[in-house]
Amino acid sequence: MIKLVSSEAKELVNLLKAYSKIVPNPTVEFRQEGMRIIGLDKNQAALGCIYFSNEHLEEFGRYEVEKEVGVSLDLGFIQDIPVYSKDVLELEVVNVSSAYCTVILRISGKSKRVYSQEALVFEDGGSTKIPNIEYKSFAVVDYSLFADSVKAFKGVSKTVKIATEDGKVVFEGRGKIDTLKVELEAHGGDGRAVAAFDLRYLLKMLRVFEAYGVREIRLYLNTNRPLKLMGPLKRGSGYIEFYLAPLDPEVVKY
Repeated sequence: MIKLVSSEAKELVNLLKAYSKIVPNPTVEFRQEGMRIIGLDKNQAALGCIYFSNEHLEEFGRYEVEKEVGVSLDLGFIQDIPVYSKDVLELEVVNVSSAYCTVILRISGKSKRVYSQEALVFEDGGSTKIPNIEYKSFAVVDYSLFADSVKAFKGVSKTVKIATEDGKVVFEGRGKIDTLKVELEAHGGDGRAVAAFDLRYLLKMLRVFEAYGVREIRLYLNTNRPLKLMGPLKRGSGYIEFYLAPLDPEVVKY
């Protein structure tokens, strides 16, 4: 049996709601050292990973793993779950066999809601793996500044070119009428790289980071290779991480 009890019900549910807009069917890996949620979007353009260490999970409740497994979860039901600030979340994985299990989610507070789902089991953690990419360029920026820079392109361009250079991150977008360029100072970083990305994915990723109060973004980039965005959790005991495939440089030209 696997059991998670947390007083962070509102934060966790809101995080999963935002994450499910990108990855609706992730694998949840329950390990002794912590819990990882990982999966691809339906177009296989974005990979999202959320990791909580066992120290973080136990700080707000209880985390018990009798057998390490990966569980394929459909997050469609999460969108309609009402959750309030003093609610408690309880997640159980029971009836675990070599192929299937039952996932039970309880949220209690002023009212009690119980959801259950039959799910596939992967003892090896499933097929989605973190890409093995050696990045040549990275930058560290304040989350609020990064988010404002990306959101500025709404209504201007459907794509955003991101470049790292000389201690700054440069965003550029061009629509039928408008063009926009934003330069953002980085705390640290090294190397130069450039690639263009779909703005819709970037905006959805921002909602995930915002749902859990991420304060800093670490941006990793190679020219015309997947973008990596990593936000450490506010207490430093986990992270939210996304990889986003670049657009074809022959199609998107600036």
